[in-house]
Amino acid sequence: MIWDSSLWKRDIAKRVESLNRRARQERWTGASCTKVEQDLFLAGYAVRKLLDAGKISDEVESGSILAIAYPRRTSTIDVLNWHKIDELYDIDAQTDVCLALREFCNQIIHSFVFVLARSETGGLEGFFLASDREKDRRLLFISLAQVTKTLGRVANDAIVSMSWARS
Repeated sequence: MIWDSSLWKRDIAKRVESLNRRARQERWTGASCTKVEQDLFLAGYAVRKLLDAGKISDEVESGSILAIAYPRRTSTIDVLNWHKIDELYDIDAQTDVCLALREFCNQIIHSFVFVLARSETGGLEGFFLASDREKDRRLLFISLAQVTKTLGRVANDAIVSMSWARS
C-alpha cells in the first residue's frame, strides 16, 4: 500500500517532462524508443497503484483520455506480426473513444501491440497500442498530448479530504 503518494507523483511528473521533450526530438535511436516505452509503462503502473491506494482525487480519477480506435482486420495477431498494424487493423475505419483512467493504465501495462507514431518533423506524436486482451478486437491510437495532459493532472493532484468507514 502507498503511504506517501508525493514520491510517486513526483516520478510521474519527471516522466511527463521526458515525454514532452520527445515531441520535439528529431533523431531517434533504439534506446530513445525504449525510453518512451519505459516512461509510459512505469507511469501507467504508478497511476494504477495510486488508484488502488485511493491516492487520486475523484475529479482526476473520473477523467478520461480521448483515443482513436481501429477495428481488427485479420484473424491472427501474434508475436510474429504484431508490428504490422496497417495489415492487422483497418486504419480507414476509425472511431473516437474515451478511455477511463484505469482502462488506459491497463492498456499500457498489458500492451501486446506498441508502436510509436512520429510527426512529419520527427517528434513523437503518439502511439498505437493494444493490450493482450484487446488486440483481437481493436487497436488504439493515443496522442502524446492526451497522455501528458492526463499524467500531468495525476502528478499535480492533491486530495484535500478523505474519509473511510468500515461497516
